[in-house]
Amino acid sequence: MEAGTVLPELCDEHRDGTVFADVQLALWAPCPEWMGGGWVVTTMLPLLGPQSERLDAGTRIYGPYVAVAVPRSQEDS
Repeated sequence: MEAGTVLPELCDEHRDGTVFADVQLALWAPCPEWMGGGWVVTTMLPLLGPQSERLDAGTRIYGPYVAVAVPRSQEDS
């Protein structure tokens, strides 16, 4: 997938090694199948405030997702 590609949601077909960012600047990287598949998400949480405020389900926005890092091809190595 090309860097800059915008997707409304992430599916298994998008797990080609591309890293995505969402509107809250969390990074979404595909987890290998041998580790169970799915996505590893890295977020920046505020340092101050109760934990429940930072993780409140009502405050989290998902999508759209933008491809920010594409996998290196074998020829690039």
